[in-house]
Amino acid sequence: MPYWDVPDYAALLGDIETACRKGAEKALEMRPTMRTEIKLDGSIVTEADRALEADIRAVIARIDPGTPIWGEEEGYEEPNEKGLWMIDPVDGTSNFAFGQPLWGVTAAYFHDKKVRLGVIVVPELGWTFTAIDGQGAFLNGTRLPKMRPGTIEPYELVGLGNLDLPGFGKLPGKPRHIGAFVVEAGIFLKGGMRALVTNGVRMYDAAAGIVMAREIGAEIKEMDGSDWQDDLWTRDVRCRTFGFFPPDSNWPFQSQ
Repeated sequence: MPYWDVPDYAALLGDIETACRKGAEKALEMRPTMRTEIKLDGSIVTEADRALEADIRAVIARIDPGTPIWGEEEGYEEPNEKGLWMIDPVDGTSNFAFGQPLWGVTAAYFHDKKVRLGVIVVPELGWTFTAIDGQGAFLNGTRLPKMRPGTIEPYELVGLGNLDLPGFGKLPGKPRHIGAFVVEAGIFLKGGMRALVTNGVRMYDAAAGIVMAREIGAEIKEMDGSDWQDDLWTRDVRCRTFGFFPPDSNWPFQSQ
């Protein structure tokens, strides 16, 4: 039954979390025998990527008919008055295809200029992150604490979601790169990274992490220090460089 007479984010989140969990289980089952291909952009795609996206799309069509969907494998639809669903069925496909555990399934819902809910499932690390705008972020059902404000110390870790970050000099902290934005976001949410900077992602990669980072009190900024605006990036383009930062951090925005 559609929920849209009165939007019910909790009901939508429950269904999409279940779909992402089932998708992650299915991907693990498929991995030993799945086929892989190389896409035109040189990246890997697997049978699991396509199967998971089709399954999650079917769930969305059932629970929220008429709302557009943007997925990595089946393509882009423009948002309408009902918003936009975004899916990355396997974020970190290369890691997944080569047997690494650093990959995940993610989906998020955007409405009225903002990401309203999101799910990230990283099955081989045992993580399921969920969030609803204004209601907190959770890891495996336990609310995540607000992050500590203030400076990024030289010994603290800073995640780089992409190694191609033009215009950067020496960064604060110790840089780390993992190769799957959802995993990097998860580590940041758990407090294992003090900041996370990325470029070249699309909103379907980052949307769930964005709503979760806001819910733990992080500032989401572009590199000139301006506030990130979700609605600018629900187009089929790659995002400009942006990051998750502690409130009142010492990130050198003025030098970017």
